[in-house]
Amino acid sequence: MANNKKLIQHHAKKYIEDVFESRLREEGFSCPNDRYLCWYRVNGGEIVNALVFFSCWSNIPVMLEIGYGIHPLFQRPAYTTNVNYPKRPIDNELFREQPLVEDVPIGAMGYIRYAEDIQVMAPGHGGKGIYTFDGIILPQMDSVHTIEECYLLHKQNLLNSAYDDLAAKFSGLSSVFIDEAIYVDDAEVYPFCKQQVTKMIALFQKQCANYPSNKDYLIALHSWEQRRAALFDGSREEYLSILGNRKNENTKYLKTKLGITF
Repeated sequence: MANNKKLIQHHAKKYIEDVFESRLREEGFSCPNDRYLCWYRVNGGEIVNALVFFSCWSNIPVMLEIGYGIHPLFQRPAYTTNVNYPKRPIDNELFREQPLVEDVPIGAMGYIRYAEDIQVMAPGHGGKGIYTFDGIILPQMDSVHTIEECYLLHKQNLLNSAYDDLAAKFSGLSSVFIDEAIYVDDAEVYPFCKQQVTKMIALFQKQCANYPSNKDYLIALHSWEQRRAALFDGSREEYLSILGNRKNENTKYLKTKLGITF
């Protein structure tokens, strides 16, 4: 298995290097290590743009996708050192999953092995997947420079969902979206935020009771309780201070741990 992981990493890196690296660097993205899986930049001094190349599968040829995040600095970006990334984030604000595509109908994509010595399945047309960045991901990232613009993008994504009912569109909200809503003080979505906060507190209270030594559950519960105080108890200003502290911590993390300059 260890050798297979190394082989998957080798092929993924060669493909990313061949197709994406120069464009990513041209657009101001930096990679924290020589694996080439994770790329970051900070837009407008406020917004993290993150790309993570990953696969749901652990076989060759590698079936790569791109997870991308557009979110404020008070949220830590996704990060992995392995191509196979089973514990990836599940919310679209932090990690929206995008298959490799070109600007042709999906049925005409013609996926093939990129090269004999680069065993990654890629579109058989155009730039062999670069349109995923240039045509889909980058325009969204370039359109957002402030937290307000970031929130509006995420809110519009929810409004564009196929559900007819507004409550359904705003069900299962992520912590990232709720933090953004509190930051911009969008009272219109507060009822949906409150429902999700109440639900998540009950979930993590149960998890903490079942697994009292699990620190991740305790931290998650505390975070959701802080959101409850902001939404239910009039403690929004206090929560904005918490978000400011998170921004400072994540700025330090990006600069010292990931080597991202901004």
